Amino acid sequence: MSFPLAKLWATSIFVGTMVSLDLFSSQPAYAGCGNFNAYGWSVDVSTGKTVEVFEIGEVSTCGNMHNSFASFSKDNFEFGWAICYLPTSCESGWQPNTLYVYIDGRRETGEANPLGSLRSDGLCVQQSESQMKYCWKPI
Repeated sequence: MSFPLAKLWATSIFVGTMVSLDLFSSQPAYAGCGNFNAYGWSVDVSTGKTVEVFEIGEVSTCGNMHNSFASFSKDNFEFGWAICYLPTSCESGWQPNTLYVYIDGRRETGEANPLGSLRSDGLCVQQSESQMKYCWKPI
């Protein structure tokens, strides 16, 4: 009678070990990535006026359980946001669950705000101490 229980116990340890190895692995995940064309522009927050129009550029987005980002690029200019969720998935100097906005290579904390009720409506990013915000809207 103890044999079926021993077999069940051994099986449950094996399955439990496999599940825990899968849950706690730190392998990168690459799901949820995409690219699309968009219009880009910058706005002076103090006046509300458009400062520069970047015409058509490319937006790249990616997100998984470790980190997420979205960026607009046109020629050699890029702006966007990034966030990491776990200390082990953060770049050096980054804090988990803190939104970082980067504009042409400068990375600072900031905010990202949708242009409509859906993220697909477009997005604006702004660094914490900046009077400029940078936006994109899908074509």
